Amino acid sequence: MADRVLEERELEIERLTKQLDYMEQELLEKYCDVGKFVLEKVERENREIDQLTDQVIKVKKELIKVKGEIRCPYCYQYNEPESIYCNRCGKKLEKKKLEEEDD
Repeated sequence: MADRVLEERELEIERLTKQLDYMEQELLEKYCDVGKFVLEKVERENREIDQLTDQVIKVKKELIKVKGEIRCPYCYQYNEPESIYCNRCGKKLEKKKLEEEDD
């Protein structure tokens, strides 16, 4: 009788262990699927963000050029075309030198 109880206990342990192994494997696969999905989504979003950022920079450069703004060689702040001094750092602007640098 004791042998039978011991055998049933061992079978139940084996069954539960297999069930647990299967469930843990399934859980791991789910985590991997979620991780893969998130990674792919982040990579797609990063590509789109990079493209949009490039477009924003391009349009900003066009706007600066059309406005005729000049860039301070010291702090890189853009200033109105008629500015003599930088509106950020206060240093004197050299318009001819700056126009050459922007090209």
